[in-house]
Amino acid sequence: MADILDGQGSDNMEDVIAPRHTLEELRKRNQDRFYQFEEKARARGTGYHCPNFPMFDRAMEGLQSGLFMFAGESNHGKTNLVMALSWDYMMHEANNLYLVFFTLDDTADDIYPRIIAMNKDIPISVSSKPVLYENKRDCGDDSVVQIDEWLEKGAEGAQEILDLGEKFTLLDGADVAYGEEILEKCKDIKTLIRVKNRKANIIVVIDSLMDIQWRDKTFRSDKELNDYTAQQVKKWAVEILDCPIFATLHLRKIEQNRRPNVADVKESGRYIYEASFLGLVHNDVSRNKQSASIYVLDENEEKTPVIELNWAKNKVSSFKGMTYQTFITNNSRVVECPEEISERFDRLIYSS
Repeated sequence: MADILDGQGSDNMEDVIAPRHTLEELRKRNQDRFYQFEEKARARGTGYHCPNFPMFDRAMEGLQSGLFMFAGESNHGKTNLVMALSWDYMMHEANNLYLVFFTLDDTADDIYPRIIAMNKDIPISVSSKPVLYENKRDCGDDSVVQIDEWLEKGAEGAQEILDLGEKFTLLDGADVAYGEEILEKCKDIKTLIRVKNRKANIIVVIDSLMDIQWRDKTFRSDKELNDYTAQQVKKWAVEILDCPIFATLHLRKIEQNRRPNVADVKESGRYIYEASFLGLVHNDVSRNKQSASIYVLDENEEKTPVIELNWAKNKVSSFKGMTYQTFITNNSRVVECPEEISERFDRLIYSS
């Protein structure tokens, strides 16, 4: 009531200034605000879904607008995980989502072969170095049949990307240099897709959030820069764009042999505060090689990495725990682990 009675706390009723609103006006304002909330809640429906990651999908309880951060050490699979999840959300027709992927860590030339490999289950180098494989085939390499199949799948994967011109855009540092430009690109694309379908929306990926620079701002420290970035991108997600934003974050180098925690996120305070969701990514094979305890065996009995995703902060659903994804690194492929294997991993991790 401080905004109503400037004289709050005074014992002299003559000091009390007349209220600026009546109780009826306050009641009406609160009622209108609650009705707005109810309308938005119903408009979300069941949220967006990713059918190829059923355990992640159940845990998320329907993706909605917000800032979803995935933090991990280098080479632990966070970019591939975000790429696989966002692609599945985009490809699920019922979602009506357009994927806008900003790769600020890498170039578009690095990401296209990984997308093709992910979708067609072929080595990344088939698309990044096609002439190498064509030469092997033409020289009568012993695996010529396998190479022919890979090249054919690579061509199919490239055509599929071209055919998704109205569902997917990949932009790198040559296309956008500043945060202001990222926002303008997203606003333009959302406006364009809404002309065709009023129910359509965008899902945005920023890899990585810590690589964003700002044209119209100067900062005295990296902390000040990261605080500003966290606040702005959260505002994009929940106010300006009203869409899901997936963003990757770097962790500090972890010297001890342990899994990451929220304190390992660089400039962690503001990023953690602004996140609707913070997932900590860990890859035991990447860290411990053949001494790893969390892995799956391939057909050659070699240890295949598993991406552990610790739902360290989750404001969008009731789930607290871990989800697991097999990571076939050469093929840039991420596949959710079956439930019984995930339960075994839980027992191994929590017992230690």
